[in-house]
Amino acid sequence: MNKPAHVFWTATVGLVVFATPYLAMRSASAWHQGYTWAEMDWNRNGVTSPVEFLSASDIGRRRVTSGSVVCTEYYAYKDGDAVRLDCPR
Repeated sequence: MNKPAHVFWTATVGLVVFATPYLAMRSASAWHQGYTWAEMDWNRNGVTSPVEFLSASDIGRRRVTSGSVVCTEYYAYKDGDAVRLDCPR
């Protein structure tokens, strides 16, 4: 095998070896958050994408009061900033 092909295949195998466990851990973490598929539609476009699913592992949920209404706020673990606020109508 020539050198460029060897480098290509070594890099490809290395990427798969490291990316697969990482994606598996992120997926398991997102799944264990307990969100429904509809809740994980963070940008509210009607579709939960794979990226939104994986993002769920970094998003928490808390109850907040807005006026006299109890709402659900989804926030980023990294900084506590709100990702979305859901209030009953």
